[in-house]
Amino acid sequence: DAQAGDSCIEADNQKKDPNATPRSAPSLSNVTLVGGGDPMKAQRGMVLRLGTGADLRNLLIAGFSLDAIDVRDEATVAQTRTGALQARALVFTEAVSGRVFEQESGEDDDDGGFDEEKFFLSRESGSAFIPDQVLSGDVHHLTKPDFVPVYTESLMKIHAPIIQGEFWDESANYAGAIRPGSRSTWLDGWTAFASN
Repeated sequence: DAQAGDSCIEADNQKKDPNATPRSAPSLSNVTLVGGGDPMKAQRGMVLRLGTGADLRNLLIAGFSLDAIDVRDEATVAQTRTGALQARALVFTEAVSGRVFEQESGEDDDDGGFDEEKFFLSRESGSAFIPDQVLSGDVHHLTKPDFVPVYTESLMKIHAPIIQGEFWDESANYAGAIRPGSRSTWLDGWTAFASN
């Protein structure tokens, strides 16, 4: 529902002690996050806070009215310096405001001046902002959403090596949960969407 929710993912370490161990540090690869696309609804793709770490690879993040990813505090910023929070081959697209990251200043600066855009879109990360529409289908259809990205050579060039292990699909050499240009997807016959 385009009007539901305010963040696709919220990741935290411990509230009382952001440096508590073991540290929360999820590994996410080949994920598609889609916002409602409504400029009047405050939505973010991800909120990372309270000292969380993360290994983010091959994400496609589209259609949010606020930040695609918001780092909330100094304890989380510190994880970017140690390597406990890292991002590779993220695709940002269809930003509702035309910007992927909000400018924070004054009382709205909750991360000590950390520049999310510089970190998540650095040359080293291999990530990119693609202003053109990447998701061609109706991603907001309630009973049959279409999450297949349009196939382009530039989109297919954005990917990082998959995390090694039996859980991970090492053939997923693209950003997002669905291979661009697919005629059928792993959702077919496996995922049931609610009907109204």
